[in-house]
Amino acid sequence: MNYWKLIKSRVAGKVPSINQVDEDTLALNQADGKLFGLRINGASKEVVLLAGGDAVPGPAGNDGREIELQTSATHIQWRYVGDESWLNLVALADITGPTGIELVDPPAGNNAVGVFGQIAFDDDYMYLCTGINTWKRIPLMGNW
Repeated sequence: MNYWKLIKSRVAGKVPSINQVDEDTLALNQADGKLFGLRINGASKEVVLLAGGDAVPGPAGNDGREIELQTSATHIQWRYVGDESWLNLVALADITGPTGIELVDPPAGNNAVGVFGQIAFDDDYMYLCTGINTWKRIPLMGNW
C-alpha cells in the first residue's frame, strides 16, 4: 500500500504544500509558514509526527514544463508545449451547470408552453416562466 499517496489525498487542499523528502518522510508546509513532517517507522508502519524543526524540506525541484489548454467538443484538454497529442482534463458535461435565463417571445396566456427560467417582455409586462407551462407576469410601470 502506498501510505504517502493515501496521506496526500487526505490532506490535499488543507496545507499549502506537500513534499516527499524520502521513502519514509513527508514534509508539509502550513499556511502560517511553519513546517511539520510525518515519518513512517519501519515495519510497524506507525506514522510519527515530526514537529517544527524536525521536519526537513526536500530538495528544490526542476522548473515545470509549460502546458497548453484547449476545448474540444466534449472536454477541456491539455498537453505539454511541443507534444502532439492532447489529453482530456475534464468532461464539459461534468462542469456544465443549468441553462441560465432564456429570452423568448411573450406567452399567449398563463399556461402557454414554457420551461422554468424563460423570460419575455412586451411593452406592458415582463413574463417569467416559473414551472412547466406556468407563467407569471409583472406590469412594467412608467418612468420612475
